[in-house]
Amino acid sequence: MSHVTWPLLLVLLLLTPTAVLAQPGAVSPPGPGVSVSTPAHPALPWALGPAIPTGQLIRDIWVQPQQVVIDSVVQVPVIPEGEPADANQASTDGSKDGEPAAIPAVQPAILRQTLTIPGYWVKDTTAGYYIAARWVLIQSSPGTYAWWLAPAEFRRR
Repeated sequence: MSHVTWPLLLVLLLLTPTAVLAQPGAVSPPGPGVSVSTPAHPALPWALGPAIPTGQLIRDIWVQPQQVVIDSVVQVPVIPEGEPADANQASTDGSKDGEPAAIPAVQPAILRQTLTIPGYWVKDTTAGYYIAARWVLIQSSPGTYAWWLAPAEFRRR
């Protein structure tokens, strides 16, 4: 019976309220400017966070990479059907028979390129969307494209 009374005695001791005697002066009073209504430090989990104009972060959104097909017109040399490419090059560089170099005939052709614009992260906040710096493809003039590092921006809701 003694083995049953020990756990019962232990439970009773743990459940009985006890007075804790604290030493007076062990906790220093808060300094000037600190009160109960002062907000917590922004890094603490129960704080509201820093007051930033872009709002509080809600979530991160991944924008998928995009495939872009660009068709551009390029000039390619015309090679006659009966003449090999090496013979055509030898005749146009002027080294054969001491003749001046002839201007090769050219014709327009379509060059098709498939490019991938890389994906990027967008931060959704309570005030709008923060878009980090990212690479974009711009059309600098008709028929020409260039890569451009777009600066970070904030778009309000």
